[in-house]
Amino acid sequence: MVSRSYNNPGVGGRLSWTIVGLGFLLAGCGAGAAAANVATGETIDPTASAVVYQDASGVSVALPEDTVVSPIADFNDGPGNDRSVLAEIHDGTATCMQDLGWDYVAPDVSELDGLKPPSTLGALRQWTETYGYGITTQTGQPNPTREAIDAQYEYEAHLGTAARVRYQSDLYGPDGTDESVQIGADRPGCALQAELHAYQDVPAANGALLDVLGERLQGLWASDEYVSALDGWRSCMATQGFDFARQGDAKEAVLDRFGASDLEELQVYERSVAVADLACAESTLLPVAVLGEAQVVEDLVARFPEFAASGGR
Repeated sequence: MVSRSYNNPGVGGRLSWTIVGLGFLLAGCGAGAAAANVATGETIDPTASAVVYQDASGVSVALPEDTVVSPIADFNDGPGNDRSVLAEIHDGTATCMQDLGWDYVAPDVSELDGLKPPSTLGALRQWTETYGYGITTQTGQPNPTREAIDAQYEYEAHLGTAARVRYQSDLYGPDGTDESVQIGADRPGCALQAELHAYQDVPAANGALLDVLGERLQGLWASDEYVSALDGWRSCMATQGFDFARQGDAKEAVLDRFGASDLEELQVYERSVAVADLACAESTLLPVAVLGEAQVVEDLVARFPEFAASGGR
């Protein structure tokens, strides 16, 4: 797979084929119910800061509940979404391997739906009532990927040595396979073939598009509007008792507490930070980012018309 990565000085995130910008960072930080601010002991009302923007007539209006938090991330997923692409890869791999006389254990990626924050604003609020960022709050949830990996390992373990070598070659290609080379007679491998087919219509797999996207995002993050919005988010977080220079630092603060707090305390802290994060972003960063990203998507579709279907969702 082709991949590109860029540093985001405003958000502190990294961009790769799986996402691209502020939206996915926000997608893990919703707020749907009041929560205690662990820094001050006060109750935070996440509805106090509504998402607003100026319409064409200059009137402040709330973003609709079905607003996509990150138009760029939505666009980059392609005509489907990341789970449908994963399903296509695993199903294609399984079919190819079965045609060669092997079994392949594909995970049921539909079960991942509850593990990942939704992409629209209203659904995000509801999801985060329970999960916050979803970092420490999903204990006990099924892990179909882990289960499939274990089943796949058990299957391969029962193969003889020679059969296991043939299996791995049919699945991933022979030793020394160059993944940068187009799949053909000299590059067998069911998993690689399935991946190439699944990603052929996905913008995030197009290196030229990602190069342009990186430039446009850097411009968005450096704009006066975005810098001002980030300052507003930072000040808002400070009033809630959180001192973060960048939005990505809010999530990092949760990760940094692993091992230093028991699970229940960590979950309380995570939800508190997430509630404050989205509540502040709603009145500062989101109005700028959503509209800015939508313009970037429009420009990308104009430059790469082959991905118009993805931009029109």
